[in-house]
Amino acid sequence: MLAILLVGQLLYSVIGELQAPQNVRMEAVNMQYILKWDWDHRLLNYTVNFTAEYLFGDRRKSKIYKNDCYRIVETQCDFSHYFDYNLMYYVRVRTEGIDEVSPWQELQFCPDENAELGPPSAFGVQSRNTMLIVNITHPLTLDKSMSNIISLHYWLEYWKRLSPAQIHTLQLNRSYAILSQLEPWMVYCLRVRVFNTQYNKQSRFTESKCVETEGDGHTPIWQLPVLFLIVGIVILLFSYATYKAYSCMRHLCPPYEIPDSLQGFMSSGPQVLILLGDRREPFGELMQVIPVETTLPLHHMEQRDLNTEQGESDSGISSGQEGSDGSLRSTIAEQGENSCRL
Repeated sequence: MLAILLVGQLLYSVIGELQAPQNVRMEAVNMQYILKWDWDHRLLNYTVNFTAEYLFGDRRKSKIYKNDCYRIVETQCDFSHYFDYNLMYYVRVRTEGIDEVSPWQELQFCPDENAELGPPSAFGVQSRNTMLIVNITHPLTLDKSMSNIISLHYWLEYWKRLSPAQIHTLQLNRSYAILSQLEPWMVYCLRVRVFNTQYNKQSRFTESKCVETEGDGHTPIWQLPVLFLIVGIVILLFSYATYKAYSCMRHLCPPYEIPDSLQGFMSSGPQVLILLGDRREPFGELMQVIPVETTLPLHHMEQRDLNTEQGESDSGISSGQEGSDGSLRSTIAEQGENSCRL
């Protein structure tokens, strides 16, 4: 560390100025332009600053530069917002100390010639039957598409994952493609890059993406045993679930069992049951539910007999019926008195 400081001080005393930034370069991809340089902070015992400027190519004689990064401590400066893709620029940078500055380090930069072309921002692959549909997103920088600046073409490569050495290529003038007549149920891997013939530029390939094609409407032979096995397992599981549910229901709600004493009656006809029921019931209980007409007092009976004798001349049939009714009621009353005594 001490030796480096001594060398730096020696250079400063001999040359009389700060050391300029080293390895000045422009890292440009699409429309992103970043000027970078190297500086060893161990050369001095204090922090230095840097200033970066740019100039349009057609104004080089005027020497009018515009400051983009003024007295910064970083070792890079972004010119993306100031440069047009089809113009030429001069950029320069220097080191600034406390009371001294270094010489300028300058370079010429033309975006259309020096900027690299980046790969597609993204690409998607959709499988449909035995086809693969590829959609490519243009290279983007600062939310701007390179397709608005230059014409873009695409180089697509695809291969079977089981046969990586057999690569198929396809050149596209648009940002989508349909790969047809592929093998069903096969995994294909794809990658894509973009190129421009006008400026002789091409990007690096994207990361490969692998997608399996679908069937052509026919089930492969090797899948039939698998399907039968799955169906058999489903049927067994359903049968087992049904059996367990039935067992639980029988345990929670057991069936009602008829006592042995009633099974004989249930097996007999309804008439037998009625006769058996009549035999078991007492006669006295049966007589209690039959209404009995109250008998008239004796003097009422005698008065009615007198009235009956007087009306015999008017209607012999009526007298006969009333007499028979009176004798029937007297008989029923006598039977009711005998039954109550029991």
